Amino acid sequence: MQSYALLLLVVVVLAVPGIGATLAIFPPGEASVVTRLAAAFGLGYAVSAGTAFLLAAAQAFHLDLFIAVWLVLSAALWVVALRRGSLRDHAHAIKEDISTDRKS
Repeated sequence: MQSYALLLLVVVVLAVPGIGATLAIFPPGEASVVTRLAAAFGLGYAVSAGTAFLLAAAQAFHLDLFIAVWLVLSAALWVVALRRGSLRDHAHAIKEDISTDRKS
């Protein structure tokens, strides 16, 4: 059971900033679902690992500081994402992409 909890924690740490970054980079309807998923985890890893690396390089890495910086960066990415398009617009574009793929 502990392994599942850790796996869920890792997915959250990668997905929260990654999805925000993906929505900020790709406006609604610009990228396919597959591209968005790949970018979400890649960008989420870049944000999370980059935060940890910069804090460690500055010799300031502490879990509480990492979480605070991670939360600020994630929130900033989500603010940018929501300014680029609403969640409804993104969800509609993703739904259209999935329905187009099913017809093909």
